[in-house]
Amino acid sequence: MYRIRHAAGFIPALLAALMLTTTATAQINSANVTLGRDYTGTVAAGETVAVTITITTAPPEGVSILGLGLRETLPANATFQGVTASSGSNPSVKPTVGATGVLEFAWIDVPTFPYTMTYSVALGAEFVAPQDITGQVEYRTTGGAEFSNSVVTSLEVEDPGWKTGIFAGCAAGGMDASSNMADLFLMGMVMMALWVARRVQTGQRTERLRVSSRR
Repeated sequence: MYRIRHAAGFIPALLAALMLTTTATAQINSANVTLGRDYTGTVAAGETVAVTITITTAPPEGVSILGLGLRETLPANATFQGVTASSGSNPSVKPTVGATGVLEFAWIDVPTFPYTMTYSVALGAEFVAPQDITGQVEYRTTGGAEFSNSVVTSLEVEDPGWKTGIFAGCAAGGMDASSNMADLFLMGMVMMALWVARRVQTGQRTERLRVSSRR
């Protein structure tokens, strides 16, 4: 009886270990698995962001995914805080809270696709943006390991809004927002704003001196 119970726990753990330690020699993707990633939250030292991964598939007839794994690599000074939500089953294998670097997830019971999962990441006191999260899905059908696309997501400081507004104005005026002209226009707007601020400051200083002299 002990051997049966022991084997029942050992087999899933062995399957997960095999999935997470196999390296790719050829990037086969017969089930057309696609990985997507997004995040929400403030990107700054001491903050926490929520990272949402989305896994979709488009397998040809007769192809089924029998095992699923995911590797995510966090940037420096970032730590895993746990899985917070999913559209189906949570991974059977997942990192411990406080893990850094490469995070490994595995599902013994393959979830229904499209599948989403959100995990939280704490950005340490020495975190400096921008930095990247990278990752890739590893899965099995009936043969060896297969792989999805590799995804890189940059954790960046949020655009304050005025920059987006200026580029939107460029696009509305027929200018290519990604062109060098748009960059020059943005630089010109910033310089103009600084010049106006300086003129206002100088005028205020002159007015204070005038009032002071009258006294």
